[in-house]
Amino acid sequence: MSLDPSRTRAVSSTSTNSPPEDEITTTLIALKNLNLSTWQAYRDDLAQAGLLQQLRFKLKDLEAPANPRDSFRKAQGFQIITSSIHRLVEIWSRAPVPSEVKEMIQTLAQFLLVLEAALIHHAGNNRYFRTRVEGGGWIQLKSSLSTLLAALMDNLDMSVLELFYGVLFAVAVGDEALSSIYTNTAKACPPPLRSWDLKSAATIEAQVDKYLKDVAEIAVPDVLPVIIETWIQYIQKTGKSIETINLALPISLKALLGLSRQNIVEAHTSGLLSAVIPLLFDGQHTLVEKSLYRELALLLFQQGVTNLDDAHHFFSKAATSSAAATFLLEAIRVSRHPASIQFDLSRYGSASVELPTLRKVFPSTQADGYTLSLWARFDNLDPEAHTTLFGACDKSQTCFILAYLEKDSHHLILQTATKGSRPSVRFKSVKFEADKWYHICIVHKKPKAISSSKALLFVDGLFVEQVKANFPMIPPTDRNGTPRVQAFFGTPQDLAPTTDGTCMTLWSLASAVLFENTLNEDLIAVMYHLGPGYHGNMQDCLGSFQTYAASATLNFRNETLNAGNESSSHLSIATRQKASNVLSESTILFNISPAAVLDNDDRNNIDESQLIRSLSKTAAKNLFSYTRSGANAIAINGAVPAINDALVQSNGVAMLMGEPVVTVPQSLDDVSWRLGGCAAIGLSLVSKARTTEEVATAVGILLETVKDSWRNSEVMERNSGYGILSSLIREKLLAPSSSPEQNKAALAIATANLDRSGLALRLLKSTLAFLGFDNEDPSRSMINNPMAYKILLIDNSVWRLHHFETQELYFKQFVVFGAESVHAKFNLKRLGRMRALRRLLEALKSENVVRSTMPAYSTALTALLATATSAEMLRSMALFITYSVHKRSATGRLRKSARSRASSGTGSSTPTNGETTNLSQFEIGVEVLRLYSDMLCKKGDLSMIRKFAKTVTNKWLLYLLSETSPEVIVLSMRILARLLVVHGDTYVKKFKDKSGGFIIIAHRLKRWWHLPALWPACFAILFDLDIAELDLDRSFDLFSFVDLFNSKEYGITYPEMFEVITGMLQSGLKAIVSSKQQQAGLHVHAVPPTSNVPERMSMSTMAPANPLLTLVTSQNVATFDTIIRFLSDLQTRSAKFREFASSSSYVQDLLSVLFPVVVGSDVVEATVELNARDSTLSFEGTDVVVQPLSARPPIIRAVDKHSADKPHRGKTLRRGSSFVLVSRDLARSENSSGAVAAEDQAAQSTQTAENNIKHGIVQSVLELVISLFVDQILARKDFGGLGLFLKTPPGFIEHQTFFESWILRNTISQLSNAIALDQTVLCDPKVLTNLARFLGHLGNAIFEGWFIGGAESVVDAASTILEYLQRPDVSPLKSVRLCAQPISVIRDVVFRVELLSLSHLDVAETLAFLKKLSYWQNVLLSSQEAQSGYLQLLCYLLYGSLISDDDTVRTAAADLWRTILVQKPAETAAILGKASTADQKQLASSFEKLVELDNETFLVWIDRHRGELDDLFFGTLSKAWDAFVNEENEKTDESSRARISRRREKLKGWARNEAEREELLRRHDVTFEHWTANIYSSETLKHQRLVQDQSDDLVFTNATFARMQRELARSTGLFTEGKPRRWRVDQTEGRNRMRMRLVEDFTSTDDTQQPKRKGSGSDTPALRLHTHGLRKSTAETIGVTPGGAELSQVSSPLPNDTESASEPFPPVERSQTLENMEAEETFELVEDPNAGQEDFEDRNRKVMRSLHRGDQVKHVSNISRVAGLEAVEGLLILGKDYIYLIDNFFQRADGEIVHVWQAPEEERDPY
Repeated sequence: MSLDPSRTRAVSSTSTNSPPEDEITTTLIALKNLNLSTWQAYRDDLAQAGLLQQLRFKLKDLEAPANPRDSFRKAQGFQIITSSIHRLVEIWSRAPVPSEVKEMIQTLAQFLLVLEAALIHHAGNNRYFRTRVEGGGWIQLKSSLSTLLAALMDNLDMSVLELFYGVLFAVAVGDEALSSIYTNTAKACPPPLRSWDLKSAATIEAQVDKYLKDVAEIAVPDVLPVIIETWIQYIQKTGKSIETINLALPISLKALLGLSRQNIVEAHTSGLLSAVIPLLFDGQHTLVEKSLYRELALLLFQQGVTNLDDAHHFFSKAATSSAAATFLLEAIRVSRHPASIQFDLSRYGSASVELPTLRKVFPSTQADGYTLSLWARFDNLDPEAHTTLFGACDKSQTCFILAYLEKDSHHLILQTATKGSRPSVRFKSVKFEADKWYHICIVHKKPKAISSSKALLFVDGLFVEQVKANFPMIPPTDRNGTPRVQAFFGTPQDLAPTTDGTCMTLWSLASAVLFENTLNEDLIAVMYHLGPGYHGNMQDCLGSFQTYAASATLNFRNETLNAGNESSSHLSIATRQKASNVLSESTILFNISPAAVLDNDDRNNIDESQLIRSLSKTAAKNLFSYTRSGANAIAINGAVPAINDALVQSNGVAMLMGEPVVTVPQSLDDVSWRLGGCAAIGLSLVSKARTTEEVATAVGILLETVKDSWRNSEVMERNSGYGILSSLIREKLLAPSSSPEQNKAALAIATANLDRSGLALRLLKSTLAFLGFDNEDPSRSMINNPMAYKILLIDNSVWRLHHFETQELYFKQFVVFGAESVHAKFNLKRLGRMRALRRLLEALKSENVVRSTMPAYSTALTALLATATSAEMLRSMALFITYSVHKRSATGRLRKSARSRASSGTGSSTPTNGETTNLSQFEIGVEVLRLYSDMLCKKGDLSMIRKFAKTVTNKWLLYLLSETSPEVIVLSMRILARLLVVHGDTYVKKFKDKSGGFIIIAHRLKRWWHLPALWPACFAILFDLDIAELDLDRSFDLFSFVDLFNSKEYGITYPEMFEVITGMLQSGLKAIVSSKQQQAGLHVHAVPPTSNVPERMSMSTMAPANPLLTLVTSQNVATFDTIIRFLSDLQTRSAKFREFASSSSYVQDLLSVLFPVVVGSDVVEATVELNARDSTLSFEGTDVVVQPLSARPPIIRAVDKHSADKPHRGKTLRRGSSFVLVSRDLARSENSSGAVAAEDQAAQSTQTAENNIKHGIVQSVLELVISLFVDQILARKDFGGLGLFLKTPPGFIEHQTFFESWILRNTISQLSNAIALDQTVLCDPKVLTNLARFLGHLGNAIFEGWFIGGAESVVDAASTILEYLQRPDVSPLKSVRLCAQPISVIRDVVFRVELLSLSHLDVAETLAFLKKLSYWQNVLLSSQEAQSGYLQLLCYLLYGSLISDDDTVRTAAADLWRTILVQKPAETAAILGKASTADQKQLASSFEKLVELDNETFLVWIDRHRGELDDLFFGTLSKAWDAFVNEENEKTDESSRARISRRREKLKGWARNEAEREELLRRHDVTFEHWTANIYSSETLKHQRLVQDQSDDLVFTNATFARMQRELARSTGLFTEGKPRRWRVDQTEGRNRMRMRLVEDFTSTDDTQQPKRKGSGSDTPALRLHTHGLRKSTAETIGVTPGGAELSQVSSPLPNDTESASEPFPPVERSQTLENMEAEETFELVEDPNAGQEDFEDRNRKVMRSLHRGDQVKHVSNISRVAGLEAVEGLLILGKDYIYLIDNFFQRADGEIVHVWQAPEEERDPY
C-alpha cells in the first residue's frame, strides 16, 4: 500500500513567480480603459467587447499551462475589478435610470461572477483580496454595494431587491442559476397581509430547498457577511416590511449552512456570525424573522465565536435583555462541541491524516505491546463500505495494522496481517452508533511463553471485550538500517472504497494517540474522562484538566477498584501528581489533534503568519512550503514536543489528505474566561437580573459556563464564586430584612410565567443538575462538586425556608444522594466531609420548621445519619438533642420543673392547628432523637452503639429520662436497652455501681407504666435481648408478648431491671385504684363512646392518648393487665424464671406493689419504722380503717382486756399483737360518734368504687405471689418458709398485720384448691414435709398475732390434708407411713389452733367453731392419735362451752362431748380419771354415763352439779391447761422477739439502701440542672460563632464581588459605566522607587457611599448576636458535653475510680469535691460578660479564621505598616507555617483582640 501524500487540489501562494498571462493582462487593460462618461456608454462598450465573459472563461480554464488565477492576481485583476465596480456604481448613482435597474444589476453580476471565478478554491487569492487590496477588497466591495443599494432605495421595486440579493447569493454559492432564487420564491410564496407565521416560513423553506438540492458547498464564503450587512442597511432605512425575501434570506442561508459542517466552518470563518448578531435582538423584525436568524446564529455558534467583540456584545447585551440572555444560554450549550477533524468521503472518496513514518520502531521490541486511543464520532456510516479508523504498515506490509468498522454490523475489526489463517478479529460486544462520541482504546499485548497474544477493547473507559489476535510483525529495515512504518487515521486514497464520491461515510476524529506500550485500565479511564477536548501528551497533573463530573467519577473508581491503595494507584498519580510519572512522553509515537493543524488560512485557530516568526529558518521554510505553496494542511505530531523540531523531522508532520474539515470551536465557556474571568461575568449577570425569569436564565448561564470548563471551575473556586452566587440567590429569593430599600432592589420581581416560588424550584433544579443530580435516572446521581454542594445547598438556607415543593426537592436530594443512588457510599463519604448532618442540625436551631416539612426533614436526616460514624458527630447529635429538649427562655433562668412543661412535653402527640404551623424546638429535638434512636438501634449493626458507648456517657440517657415527653422516654430507653445488652455484664455492672443507673431508671420510669412501647425495652434488658432484633410492629397483648420473647428460655440475665418493672407496676396499680376512687368520689359516670372503639395500642405506641395520665383509661388498664398476665405466663412456662423468682427479691418486689393498694396507704420509709417506739410502728391503739379490695373495709382494733365478760378460769393464751379484726357493724356500735362518721365516709367511698376490673388486676398480681408460694410448697424440695415478715414493705404494724393476713388467707385458699385438684401430691414425702413446715409457720403466725382471722382457714386446710391421709387406701402407703412426723406436726397445728380459737372466741363465734369441730371430728378423734394431751385440753375448753349462757352453744358442746365420749371412751375415762377425791371420781363416772342420755337431760345434770364440775375441771384438770399455756406463751414471746430482731436487721438494710438511693437521686437532680444549663450555653455559643462565621463570610464575599464588579466596570471592562473617572499613581514601587503606573482611584466613590458618622468607625458591619439569657454554672465540676471535658476545663465531681468512657465527668484533678459543693446547696450562676453588648463580635475568632487551615499561632505583635505614604496599623502573626499581616486590628495588653480605634491610646504606637 502506497501512502504518497499527493495533492488533491491546486492552491497557489500569493508569491508565485510565474509570469502573468498576456491574454488576461490584455483583457484587464481593456476593461480598465472602457468609456466611463455615462452609464449607457459604459454598458454598451462592456457588452460589445465581452470582456467579462472572456475573463470568466479564462479563469475557469484549469488546463492552462499557468494557473490563470495567479495570473489574474499578478495583473492587478482584483484591483481593476474592484475599481470597475466602484466606478459603475458611481456612474449609476449620478444618474439612475429606473427602467434599467435590472440591467444594471445584471451587469454588476457579471463583475461579481468574475471575482467569484478568481477566488473559488484559491486560498492565496482569497487572502490577497482580503488583505492586499487597498482598503480591503471585501470592505471596498461592500462600500460599493451599499452605495448602489442606497441609490436604489428611492424608487425600489421588491423584484429588484430580490434580484440584487439573488445575485450575491449566487456568487457565494458559485452557481449563476441561483440568482433568481428569491424572485422565484416570492412568486411561489406571496407575502401575507399582516404578518408571517411558522406555516408560511415552512412553505418558503420547502421552496428554497428545491433550489439548493444540487448545491454542496460554498464557493466564496466572504460574500455571506456582505449579504447580511447590506441587508441590515436596507432594514435600517426602510423599517419593517412584510415581504417574502424577509424570510427567504435567512432560510436560504440556514439551509446552505446546514448542508455540511464545512459550510458552517467556512461561513463562521468569513465573519457571518458577527454580521448576523445585530439582527438577533433589534426591533425591526418580526418574531418569526428573529427566530430564523437565531437558528442561523446557533448553527454558527457550533464553532464558537469569531472574535472577542462578538462575545463582548452578547454578554453585555444579556445583562439588559432577557431575550439576549436566553439566546446566550442556548449558544453556550451549542458552542461546546469539541475540536475535530471530519473525514468526508463523499467529496473525493478518501480523507485521511497520514504520517510518513513513526519516530520509533513499531511494534517496539522492548515494550509488551501497543495501545491505540482515539475519540471518534460517526456522523454517517455508509452501509456499502467499511469505515477505516487507523492503519499502520511498512512498504512490504510485513507490519500491518488496520482498525475499521464493519459495514454491516458496525463492529470493530482489528486486522494485524494481510494473509494468514486469522489475519483479523472482530469485537462483537459493542455495536457503534451514529451521532455519538466514543472513546475507543485498543490494547494489544504481545504473546508470552504460556499465553497467546490478546487484544483488549475499551469503550468509553470501560473494558468490554478481549479476543485472541495475532501480534503484528516487526517490519524489515530500509537502506538506513531502521524500519520505516507509515501511519494514518481515516481512509487514504489507496483504501478508498470508491473514487467517484459515491461513498457517504462521514466521521470525525477529535484526538488520537498511539503508544508504543500497553496502558492499564486506570490510565485509560483517565484518558476517557479528560474528554475529547483534551489535546496534550498527558504529562501534567491531569486532575487540573478534568470537569467536576469526571473528577468525581474517577475518584469513585479509584476508591472502588483501588481500595486501600488509592494514593499510589496510577489513576491517583496521574490526576493528583504528574502523569509523566506513570506515562513517559517518549512512549507516544503518534499524537494527532485538530488544535495542532496548520493551514493557509490565518483566520482560524492558529495564525500561521505569526507562528512563522518564532520558528527557525529551516522550520519556517518548511511551514511555508507546506501551507503556502503546498496543497494540503498539515498536523503537527504531538509525539514531538516542540513545533520547531516537528517541522524539521519526517515524523513530526502529518498531511491532511482529501481535504478533511478541521473545526476548532472557540466555545463561549473559554471566551467568558478570556473576557473577564467567567466568575465575574456570570455573577454580575445574576446580580443585574431583575425579574424571576432573568434570574433563572442568568444562573443558568453561569452554571453552564462552569459546568464543562476546568478553567472556569478553578476561577469559581479561587474567587469565592460559589459563595457569592449563594449570597445572590438568597438576595433574589429572600432579601435580607436589614435594609428595606435594598430588599426592594435585590428581590426578584415575579413575572406572569414564573413567580418566586417557581424561581426557587427552578434554581434548585439547575443547581442540583450542576452538582450531579440526575433527574432522568436519580439512581445514577453522584456529587461531583463538594465545595459548591456545601456552599450552594448545605450552607444556603434559602431552600429550607422557601415553598413546600422546593423544600421537598431539597430534602429529597439528600435521600437520593445518600440512599437511593448506586453511588450512595461515595456520596455519603463526601457528605460526611462536608458535615452536612451537623449543618442541618445547626439549621434546626435557628430556622423555622413547618410541621408539614418535618417528615421530609426527617427522611433527609435519616439518609445522612450514615455519615454520623465519627465520635464527634455522635457527640454533636447528643448535644443538639439535649439543647433542643432542654431549651429554655432567653432570660437564662434555670430550667423549670417538669410539671410546668407537661403541656409542651407531649411531643408529637400534641394536636396541631394545621400543617403550616412551626414546630417548637422541643418537638424538633424529639424528632432528631427518634432518628438517633433508629440509627443506634439499627438491626444487625453493632458498630454504632459501641462507638456511642465510647463517645457519649450513659448518664445522658438517664438525664433524658427526666423529661415529660413520652417519646423522649421511650426512645431514650430503647437506646439504653440496646446499650446495656450489647456491652454485656462488665458494662452493666459499671452502669449499676458507678452510675446508679437502675435506681435512676426505676425512679424515672415509674410514672410511665402506661406507655406500651416502654415495656418491651424493659423486658429486653431483663432477658438480655437486643431490642433491635425484636419485631415491635405488633399489637400489645399477651400472645404478642409471649411470641416476642419466645426466642429465649426466659433466663433472667440482669435481675436489677426487675426493680424498675416493680416500680412501674406499683405506680400503675396505685394509679388505677386512685383513678377509680376519684371517679367514684366525684360521681363520674362512664361516658358513652361517641366514636368507634379506640384503636388497640401496639408495642411501638410511644404516646397514647392522654400521655400524662390525667385519667386512667381502659387502654391503660389493658396495658397493665397484659404485663401481669405475661409475668404469670412466665412463671408457668419457664423453670428458669421460677428459679429466679424463688431465689431473688421477686416476691418482695411484688409485695411492695400490692401493699399500698391493699392497705390503702403509701409505704413509709424504713427509718420511720426502725425508729418507732417499742420496736414497732403503730397507731397507738386507735381504730384503723383499712381499705382493701373488698367492698366493706375491716377495722383493726386494739383488744380491750378489761372488757372480757368471762370469769378468770386459769391462764390465757396470748397473741404477739394486740389487734383483732372487727366488723363494721360492731365498730359502729362501740365507737364514738366521730369515729363512726369517719368510718362511714370511708365505707361510702369504698362502696361507690365498683371495680370488677380493678379487683381482677389486684387479684392477678396476688396470684403471681401465691402461685409462686404454692410452687415452693408443692414443687420445691426444701421449703424454708414464706418469710412474709421480712418481705412486707415498711409500714404501720396494723397495716402489716392486715396485709400479711390477707396474703396468708389467699395462699391457704389457693393451696387448698391446688391440692383438691390433685390430692395425690399429698403422697409425696417432699410435699408433706413442706406442708407440715408451712402449716407450722401458719400456726406460729396465728399464735403471734400476725395472722388475724386465719384459724378457721388453717383448720380447714390441715384437716382436709389429714382426712385424705387417713383414708384406708392412702394411709397404708409407704410414702405416707414414712411421713409420720410431718403428719404429727400437722395434727399438732390443728389442735393448737383449735385450742387457741376456743380460748378466745366470744359467744357469737363459739357456736360456729364448735360446729366446725364437729365437722372435723374424724380428724380430731382419729384412731392414729396416740396422745391424749390435746384431747384433755380440748375437753377442758369444751366444758367452758357447756356452762355458757347461750343454749345453742351448750347444745353444740354437749353434742361434741357425746361424740368424744363415744369415740374415745378410754381416753375420756383416763382424762376424767384424774379426779383427786372420791366425790370427783364418782362425779366423773356419772359424767361418762350421761352420754347415753339426751342433751336436755345432760345439760340439766350439768347445771345441777355445776359446783362440783367446776372444781373438777377448773381445779384438777386446769393444771394441764396452765402448763400448756405457759409453754405456748413462752414460745410465742421467743419467736416474736426473734421475728422483730430479724425484721429490724432487714429494716436497717432497707434504710441504708433508701439513704443511698435518695442521695443518688438528689445528686442526679442537682447535676442534671446545671449539666443541661452548660450544654445549652455551649450550644448557643457554638451557634453564635456559626452566625459570626457566616457574617464574616458574607462580608468577605461582598467585598470580593465588589472588586469583581469594579473590574468589569472599568473603562475597558465588559460592563463599563459612562461616569467621570479619577486616576492616581499606583503605590507599587518600581525601579529606583518610582511609581510608573496610573490606576483608577475608587476612594472618592467609596467615601460618598459611606454613611456620615462621627469620628472614625469600623468599615466592618457590626455583628449582632443574641447573647442574652446564657447562664453558665461556675462549678467546674459540671461537664459541658456528654462525652466528657478536657482536663483544663472540667473537674470531676465523682470519685477517682470513675471511668471516663461511660461517665460525663472524667477523673481529673479536683479543685473541690462534689460533697463540699452540694453541702452548701447553692450554685453561683455567672451572667454572660457579653450580655450587655448587642453588637458583640468575637474578634479573636475572626482573626483566627483568617489563618490557613492547620496553622498555629506562635507569636503576635502590633505593627504599623507603611503603604505608600500612609501608615496602617495591624497585627503581625508568626504562624507555624505562614506569616500574616492583618490590618485594622490591635492586641491589648490583656491579650484581647480589638479594632484599632478601640485600642487604648497609651498602648498604641504614638508615631
